[in-house]
Amino acid sequence: MTKRSSIRSAEPETMIVTIETLAFGGEGIARRADTSDTSDATAGGGKVCFVPGALPGERVLVRRSRARARYDRMELLEVLEPSPHRRAPLCPHTDVCGGCSLQTLEYGEQLAAKATQVRDLLGRIAGLTVPESAAPLASPRVVHYRNKMEFTFSPRAWHVAGPPLEPAPGPALGLHVPGRFDAVFDLEACVLASESAVAACLETQNFARELGLEAYRSREDTGLLRHLILREGANTGEVLVALVVREDDERLTALGPRLAARIDGLVGLVSIVNDRKATVARGERERLLWGRNYFTERLGSLEFRLHAQSFFQTNTLGAEELVSVLEKLLAGRRGGRLLDLYCGAGALGLLLAGQFDEVIGVEQIESAVQDAESNAARNGITHARFLRADVETWLQGEEAAALLPCGVIVDPPRAGLHPKALQALRRFRPPWIAYVSCNPSTLARDAAGLAEEGYVAERLQIIDLFPHTAHVESVLLFSRGSTG
Repeated sequence: MTKRSSIRSAEPETMIVTIETLAFGGEGIARRADTSDTSDATAGGGKVCFVPGALPGERVLVRRSRARARYDRMELLEVLEPSPHRRAPLCPHTDVCGGCSLQTLEYGEQLAAKATQVRDLLGRIAGLTVPESAAPLASPRVVHYRNKMEFTFSPRAWHVAGPPLEPAPGPALGLHVPGRFDAVFDLEACVLASESAVAACLETQNFARELGLEAYRSREDTGLLRHLILREGANTGEVLVALVVREDDERLTALGPRLAARIDGLVGLVSIVNDRKATVARGERERLLWGRNYFTERLGSLEFRLHAQSFFQTNTLGAEELVSVLEKLLAGRRGGRLLDLYCGAGALGLLLAGQFDEVIGVEQIESAVQDAESNAARNGITHARFLRADVETWLQGEEAAALLPCGVIVDPPRAGLHPKALQALRRFRPPWIAYVSCNPSTLARDAAGLAEEGYVAERLQIIDLFPHTAHVESVLLFSRGSTG
């Protein structure tokens, strides 16, 4: 229990707290003794406080920024007693970017904290304590490991100190300020992205400013430029760039040669038209502007052809670890029909195809299904086929009911399984389910639902595919119990 002492400031909402642990999301958790106390908070009880930027064991000076019935949000003013595991920020944009919320924590401690969060969430939400196949696996590369980056255009750049005295040239191009959908800062460097991604961002911004191209404004539904996407083959060196725009514009074709002169390995530039108000880096129509509309990547023994909107693991070297984990977990399960749900470009199902008689992948995005079919053909895998469908709808249909798979792999988006998909999967009753998750809170929620249907959580493997961020990958293998 922390010893109580007097506060350093007369400000009523300012106090000293001791950080107990990290919340899922990377914020420090502390407790204040009561809602009016202005002295040191007691670690053992009191109202929960979330402190972005604070690390476990640190004694920090904070100010309440937002009060809620069950918790307070705090602004970190000063680290009075730093953690021995604290280090200097790796990125110049630390003050305005929330992407690398754990970059000031030594990497080994990041991995330990994430593993604790996975176990805690499975215990609290699903009531599960799952045997682990091995110790949590670190990412093979901890900086510049992302093979995909999405940057956002904005009419002007965000400045921490407020608007500049003179308006900066537009448009801005970079990443979002945390909690501000309308605020983007100009990117100069990045811990996660490759040199090619940063170079593409800077060159595209210069190009847009020189031609006077406007950033999209969602409120007015005006402007041209929405997002810049970079896809890269970590094992091939090939780079594909995509511009998400409100409408086609012939002026964009001139960007291809400029990017090629600056980025080694550039193979193509495409535009993706999103004429809806939704500010997402996706669209319905693609147009080739320069080169070709796909890039290649190698993963394990296979080569994959991928388009701008294809889903693929964002950490290639980490994905190789993920496949190795699945191979070990499923080593005793061979033959029969494997069902690969949310299959993206087919990577997991195709890499595991040698263990099964047939692989069927289901994916909603048409270009991803086309990539999966192409990837099966180019690697000589003839016993795999892929269907374009909503997973939750397809699982409830007659085709799914007739399949009788030996097992299922699910790799859903961060939101986890759609409730209808979970309900249908529970009726589907496959003998085993390998759940690949990038969000332990939704994994725990879905695990609770599967446990209600008699599924036993057999093995867990935690893998860090997202160093310096609050995200973590997990693989949880379920088998149907004798009463299931």
